[in-house]
Amino acid sequence: MEYLFGLAGAIISIIFLIAAIIYDGDYNPLFRTVSSLADGDGKTLFSIGFIIAGSLCIPFYIKLEKSLVLKGKKDIIRRIATAIAIVSCVAIGLIGVIPDANFPVEFAAFHIIMFLISFGGTSIYIGFFSFTMWLDPKYNLFIPILGLLEIITLGFYAFSGYAIIEWILTILIYIWIFSTIVHSLRSKEEAVSK
Repeated sequence: MEYLFGLAGAIISIIFLIAAIIYDGDYNPLFRTVSSLADGDGKTLFSIGFIIAGSLCIPFYIKLEKSLVLKGKKDIIRRIATAIAIVSCVAIGLIGVIPDANFPVEFAAFHIIMFLISFGGTSIYIGFFSFTMWLDPKYNLFIPILGLLEIITLGFYAFSGYAIIEWILTILIYIWIFSTIVHSLRSKEEAVSK
């Protein structure tokens, strides 16, 4: 059930993100970041999508932690990853706070902080979870490699700030989430059939 929460959160956020882009009208991902949708014409759609995604993904990460068990000191990595994932999900939900025109500077500062926590935290927990998956023989190497690619992309984005790289980073995050959920559901089905 928890995997379905994560799947629903990701799908709903994608739908609302696309709807915000369409509603915005002149949006161009080559020059405008994902975050800029929070201040555009489709800001309400953007907000709804991120609030739902942040809320629904928390049970998924708690379940993911329980499915990954490492021995010894390495086991702390999955616990840290889960804590960071929960904080990141809360920040993702808070990204959805609709800006108040009376406080543009305060909102901009708040949005930047939540953006940094959500993107930075997401990259860290994906890195940690990917590392634990690399050590767990039931996972194939695709997901850990995807996690590494996502971290490298974050590095490029941090140095360049290009909007298109933020979009690539966002897409990689979604692909990692979907891949992890599909793999986890398949593993669960195989375990039940045995």
